Amino acid sequence: LSMLLCLFVGGVLAVYFSRKNYNPIRDIIDKFQFSSTNVKSNQNELELIQSSINEIVREYDTTKSEIGKQKNFLRNTFLLNLLKDTRLQMEQVNEGLEYFNINFSKKYFMIMLFCIEDPNGALHDISPENSEEHVNLINRIAASEISTHFNDEGTSISIDDSGEIVFLYNFDHVFETSYL
Repeated sequence: LSMLLCLFVGGVLAVYFSRKNYNPIRDIIDKFQFSSTNVKSNQNELELIQSSINEIVREYDTTKSEIGKQKNFLRNTFLLNLLKDTRLQMEQVNEGLEYFNINFSKKYFMIMLFCIEDPNGALHDISPENSEEHVNLINRIAASEISTHFNDEGTSISIDDSGEIVFLYNFDHVFETSYL
């Protein structure tokens, strides 16, 4: 009798602990909401979870890559809106500056607009992969020219706006009017 009681209690405890250990896995599988195209008939639960996590990581990498490609465009749009005074709230301005890692720590600003004549269209044929490099090159040239002429260490940012380049320079030194 004690042997039967021991087997019965052992069986009940085995079923209880098996369910207790399996329920978190079942919850994870339910959260992934597997579609019939993702489920292979020979996959067990752990393989299903692993393939779902791999798919999520791939989607994350793709999304991150797309956001990275658009970040320069978003930065330009933000700075142009800031320059055009589109009535951004100070909180929005601070969040944008922080997000794009822009630090305007100096007291004065100078804004210049460069319109480069390009009759052969060489500048407009730049591929999207090289456009950021192109803007950075112009930024370095303009920053070098300003530093040379005004003998000031400032922060420079260039914004490509439909073929025109807006150059924003943040500095501490007050220039004499003969320079401007």
